[in-house]
Amino acid sequence: MLKAGVPSVTMAVLFTVGLERLHEQTVLGVLILTVGTVMAAYGEIQFKWVGVIMMFTSEFCEALRMAVLQYLMGSLRYDLVEGLYVMAPASLMFLTIGIVIFEYGDLAREDGIAKIFASPLKYMLAAFLGFLVNFLTLGVIKSTSSLTFKVVGQTKNTVVILLSVVVFGSEMTSIQVCGYSLSIVGFIIYQRGKMIQAKEDAAMSADRKS
Repeated sequence: MLKAGVPSVTMAVLFTVGLERLHEQTVLGVLILTVGTVMAAYGEIQFKWVGVIMMFTSEFCEALRMAVLQYLMGSLRYDLVEGLYVMAPASLMFLTIGIVIFEYGDLAREDGIAKIFASPLKYMLAAFLGFLVNFLTLGVIKSTSSLTFKVVGQTKNTVVILLSVVVFGSEMTSIQVCGYSLSIVGFIIYQRGKMIQAKEDAAMSADRKS
């Protein structure tokens, strides 16, 4: 439920640092998408302050990461490999810290290193898929923006759940149906706003040149 706030937080951070120009339709689309996702998750939460604080901290850090990536890929015109060169050392450092603090004990008790060497191809495949995810993430941000990436991610979640209803017969409440429908409407409004904003930016650029 709280994950639905990621596009809104990302939009606020990008606007604050000057990487995103707000447009009334894109703002409206993000807000509608967020409200729709919250509606779809209504009733499926066990409230804990610790979890809420951690989630908001996570969202803010993710928004900052998106801002840095958009600055590198958009403003500085880095290519995808250069973006990976910048992102990989920080990712390795924080993952290593997380493993040492939270997972090393279980890894040692369960002889996790031996399990990795017992099935190296599976772990190499998992690592390669992780590489592709990061590579494609940078590609989407370079081609569009960090905000669009997050909005598309929320919409993807909605589509996956709707497909699970059609294909696997998963049950949905009427509130969830309304919420997911609202999310799709929000995405359409956001995309329309982005198209209008792109035309306005092109017109402004042409005026400056003339």
